[in-house]
This record gives sequence, C-alpha cells and structure tokens, in this order.
Amino acid sequence: GYSVNALVKAIVPPAVGWEKNLKEAYEAGALEAITEVLTKHSGDEEVTAAATAALTAIASDGSYATAVVECPRDGRVLVLIDPPFEQPDDYERIVETLVSLRRRNRTAQALVWLPIKDLETLDSFLRDLEDEVAAPMLVAECRMKPLADPMKMNGCALVLMDGPDLAEPFAAIGGWVAQALGAGGDGRAYALTPQ
Repeated sequence: GYSVNALVKAIVPPAVGWEKNLKEAYEAGALEAITEVLTKHSGDEEVTAAATAALTAIASDGSYATAVVECPRDGRVLVLIDPPFEQPDDYERIVETLVSLRRRNRTAQALVWLPIKDLETLDSFLRDLEDEVAAPMLVAECRMKPLADPMKMNGCALVLMDGPDLAEPFAAIGGWVAQALGAGGDGRAYALTPQ
C-alpha cells in the first residue's frame, strides 16, 4: 500500500509537477502495475483504497486510462473513444491510448471519433497514428463544408483500428451525409499504413 500511496501523492495536486508526474507514470505502465498490485493483494483494504485513489487520479485526468484498465488482456474487444477535445494534448492521448490498448491486448479494436476543423491537425494526428500504432487502420471522413475556418467544426472523422474492411460503406454514408446536410462537402474513406 505504501508505494501506491506514494504514487498518488506524486500525481495529484498540490504536488509540484503533478501533471508531468502523472503523464510519466501513465507512460511507464502505472496502470498495469496498479492492476498487478490489486491482483496480488486482493482483499487487503489498505492496498485496495490506495489503488482506487491512484486509478481515480489517473482516470480523472482525462487520459483515457479507463479504456486500457478495463480492456481484457485477450479476446475480442471494441473500444470506443469519443473525447471532448478540451485539452491541448487530446490527440496525443488518443495515440498513447491506442498504443497501450494494443500492448495490453493484441486483438483489441478501437473506433475513434474526431472533429475536422483543419487539415493540418487531422493530418498530424494521422501521421502520429501511422508512426506509433502497429495495427491496420481505416479513416472515414465526412467534410460538411470546405475547410475554410479552422475555428469551426467543418466535419468529422472516424478511425477504425484493426476492424473489418468498412471503407465502402463508410465512404457512402459520409458522402450521403455531406451531400444531404452539408454545404459543398464530401465523404471518403482510406487506409492508413503503420510504419
């Protein structure tokens, strides 16, 4: 319980540098370590309380940690990620989450919703996915209008990690929505190739 309590004190306010500590703990595998501690010490109330506090601190950060912790280590699973996009590092956190999911369960699939405001943000995110996530991915875009104002939502995209080939239906649905409800937009679907 002591080491988990020490972790909690380092990753929550008012600890100096708590945000950096939290990110480093998450990247270093704190979730998996806490899960192992809980498994080894099941029934120990002090350890359970400390582990719960640590998991709450990690999950309350909005780091998508719950998706990783709750993902079974084997078997088929589909994780849906629909972030609020309120933090400047949400795109980075999505990539980290997908990497962690694949590390935990090689057969995990994910479906991620994204706003399309400007192409550079979307393209940068997709490049990061290709560089970091070792899984086939399909991107479906629905551009409701030309990407003229990066301060407004101009459409949305879905990224399907390691799913079935849905390129044709995704493109058809996105195209129909853009034509029926948009103003000069279009829909398309294409594969990403992991590097």
